[in-house]
Parts: sequence; C-alpha cells; structure tokens
Amino acid sequence: MQTSKTTHGMKALAAAASLAVMAMAGHASATPDTFTLVSASMNQTYDINVAGFGEAIDNGVTFQISGYPAIAGQTTPTSLFGFCIDIYHDMYLGNLGYTYTTNQPGGGGLAPNSGTTLSNTGDPSNPLDPKNQISDITNLVDTGFILHQDENSSNYADTEARLAAIQAAIWNVEVPGVVSNPTGGDQTLFAKYFTEYTSGSYTTLADANDKVFTISDTANNPSHQTFAIGWPVAGVPEPASWGLMLTGFFGMGSLLRARRKHRAAVAA
Repeated sequence: MQTSKTTHGMKALAAAASLAVMAMAGHASATPDTFTLVSASMNQTYDINVAGFGEAIDNGVTFQISGYPAIAGQTTPTSLFGFCIDIYHDMYLGNLGYTYTTNQPGGGGLAPNSGTTLSNTGDPSNPLDPKNQISDITNLVDTGFILHQDENSSNYADTEARLAAIQAAIWNVEVPGVVSNPTGGDQTLFAKYFTEYTSGSYTTLADANDKVFTISDTANNPSHQTFAIGWPVAGVPEPASWGLMLTGFFGMGSLLRARRKHRAAVAA
C-alpha cells in the first residue's frame, strides 16, 4: 500500500490549545458536508519550536481533494489551501484518502472543540488586535490565502517567509508564546513578518466580508489536525489585481505544516 511521505506527531498535549471543526458523523455518501482529502503537501523550508512538542515545520497547507460538496455560486474545488489551527494532533503528508468534514456549506467560521474558546476581547475598533482571536485568525488565514494565490517565481522566497510567519502567528494568537526559535529559510524576513503578524501591524488583504471555513476529521479520527481554509467572498479582486496592489510593500509564497523533525513512514 502507498505510505505517507511525512508524519506529523502533534499529540493532544494541551486541549485548550487545540481547535477543531464540530464533529459531523457519517460518510460522504450519507453526509453532504464530507469529502475525500486525497493528499497533502507542504513547503518544508521553515522550522519552529512549539512549546510542549518540539521542533515542527510551519507553513501553509495545500490539499488535493475530491467529492467536495457543491456551494452555490462557486466552482467545486479540487484543491484547498489553508493553515493548521490545531497544534497538538497528528497530520500526514503524501497520499491520504481521509474522509474530512467541511463547515463551509453551513456558513463556515472557526469552530473550536468542546472546552476550547476563541474570543474577541481586544479593541473592537481594531480587528487586527491579537486579543481579537477570531477576527485576527480570520484575517491571517485570508491574507495568507491571497498571498499564496498570487505566488510566482519572482516573489516566491518572500511569500514563503510570509506564509511561515502567518502560520506561526496563528498558533501564537491561539496560545501566546507557544512558538519560538525559528530556523531555516530567510530568518531576517521571517522575524520581520512574524513581528508584524503577531502585533497586528500588518495590512490585511482580506475584505471586511471575507470568511474562513474549517475542515476536520473529528468524526472519523479526532487525533487528526484541523485546518482553517481561506474563503474570500465573491467580488474581491482577483489574484492578479492583488499583485498590482501589493507592489512596493508585499511579496508572496506556497504550501502545508507541522511535522516532527524525524520522519516515519506510515502505512495508508
């Protein structure tokens, strides 16, 4: 049988830190909100230390999918891009074939596990205030999604640093101080962007009406990680238009997220 290329041993060491979509029982044939997560991949340039776990890869996530539920007004996707919002559970790269659940048909949003709460307790006039966890993670995910969509050969290195910094910032918003000691890639760029994303001093690319949705395998395997997927609303600028708007102050990048430094092949 095909084996996964990389294992991510993110165990449930701190329930208050882990987020997941609401469990929805059933298989794809019985539930309209399920789909097959065919494979997962990531850029593995940047590492970061996660308190309570150790060194892990951090970056955005690319999934190849099939059987995704139809959403009115949009083309049914065959791939998704987003970020891990579940620090301490398992994840795998390569060919997977998992049945995942999406909350996009129901309107999306960040849906935490029982016992975990995301809140907006910061300055209500500043959605980028790190204490506004829900709005801050939403802005980070959608900004990363747009950066990824606008990636090209000329801005690739800068985007990689931004996407790695966004993933680390998302974990830091969930659990302040949970990440430290980044390595790999361009550390000057990473440090600059991580400071911007964690302080809320960046220019979000998300429209005020943009959303995120959550995908999870909690119905079948609660130990698998949960991810927030970018969901810009219809009518926002296309990636090429964003590229023009970004000239002079933003760059770009690509792909998936956390794994233990040692790799283990896991049978599918």
